[in-house]
Amino acid sequence: MITIPKFRTASKQNIRTFALPSENQTYTFKMQYAYDSYNRIRLSHLRSYIASGTKMQDITYTYDSASNITHISNSAGSVSGLGGRYEGDYTYDNLYRLVAANGYWKNSRDSLPFNESMNYTANGRILKKTVNARILNGNHSTTKSSDLRYSYAGYGNQVSSIVDRTQPTITQSFRWYGNGNVRDWTFLSGIGIQWIRTHTWTEDNRLQTVADIPTTSTMPAGSAPIN
Repeated sequence: MITIPKFRTASKQNIRTFALPSENQTYTFKMQYAYDSYNRIRLSHLRSYIASGTKMQDITYTYDSASNITHISNSAGSVSGLGGRYEGDYTYDNLYRLVAANGYWKNSRDSLPFNESMNYTANGRILKKTVNARILNGNHSTTKSSDLRYSYAGYGNQVSSIVDRTQPTITQSFRWYGNGNVRDWTFLSGIGIQWIRTHTWTEDNRLQTVADIPTTSTMPAGSAPIN
C-alpha cells in the first residue's frame, strides 16, 4: 500500500513540513524547510525527525553574495549509530570556482577532520585536487590522502587521465566519442589493468549500456548504440 505524502506550508515563515505516514510508523518522518530573505530561494535551515520525534538533522546553510554555499553545519547527533554532527567551510575564487573546503564529522567518540584544495587551468579545467582526511577503519581512525592530477584530450574539457601522486602506479584513463560521450574508463595499477568500464549510447545520446567486466547493465532504448 502506498501512502501519499502530505505537505503543509506556513507562508509567513516560509517553512514547509513534510510527513510520510506508514503502518506502525516504521518509516514516518517529518522535515521542515526554512528559507532566507534573498528572494526566498536559498535554503537556510533544514530539520528532520524520526517517528519518535527525535531530531536526526538540524542543518544550517550560509551563502556569499553570489549565492555560493560558504558554510554547512548539522547540530543534530547520531540516531541509532547513523548520522552525526558535522561542519564544512567553503572558499571560492573570483570566478566562483571552489578552491578550498575544510571541516569535520563527529560521532559520540571520534572527531574526523578533512581539508580539500582545488587548482584550475586558465580556461577552467580542474588541474589538481588534494584531499586529506581522517576516516573510520573499523573501530579505529586513519588518515586518507590523495593528490590527483588531471590531463585532458586536445583543447576540450574531456579528461584523458587522472593520476594520484600519492599512489603513482594508479592511473584512471578515459576515452571519448567524437560527440562528447564517454566511451570507456580504465583503471590501471602497477600490475596492469584492473578493470574497464565501457559505455554505449543511442543515436540521440541516451546512455544504453554500462559494462564492467564481467557485469553489464542495460537501459531500455529505441535506437541502436553508437559504436
